[in-house]
Amino acid sequence: KLDDALAMYQKQAEAKPDHVYARFQMGQILVKQGKYDDAIAAYKKQMEATPGSGWGSGLSWEGIGTALWKQGKLEEAAKAFADGLKSDPECVALLKSDAALAFTQGNLAQANERIEKALKLVQSDNQWFAIIPFYAYLLNPAQGYDPALTALNGMQPTVKFTQDFSMMTPALDRLDASTRQIA
Repeated sequence: KLDDALAMYQKQAEAKPDHVYARFQMGQILVKQGKYDDAIAAYKKQMEATPGSGWGSGLSWEGIGTALWKQGKLEEAAKAFADGLKSDPECVALLKSDAALAFTQGNLAQANERIEKALKLVQSDNQWFAIIPFYAYLLNPAQGYDPALTALNGMQPTVKFTQDFSMMTPALDRLDASTRQIA
């Protein structure tokens, strides 16, 4: 019922133009619907309506970058992630997505730097970001799989199949199955 949810958030945004959460959720829904240009517009409108609010700027840049990435606009996605990190350098979602894009493009140094920073920021009880230790493992297989396995096993079942994991496919495709090393 994404259309119903979108309509509800649209009403909230119209009633209160600076309603950060409503505009952000509109972008999220539009990405799920494959309406990437509309999602980007919603995220930008959210940032324009609440300049300097601190909340959501990193998440909105992450949404913009993800929408661009899904359109195959990798350079523009990388720029969106970089712009977002300038405004919100400790946004874990943004660090994770930037690392995923860097990983799939073969920029392992950048991916590793983003993941190391994200690992320092992630709270152990934050189910949503349990993917971060898995990325850390992919980037540094020599460290062992235990931290990633512990994080993944600690996740609640409803969280295991989020969009975070769908972004893993290009990264996993880079691994040699027999050696677990980057091909």
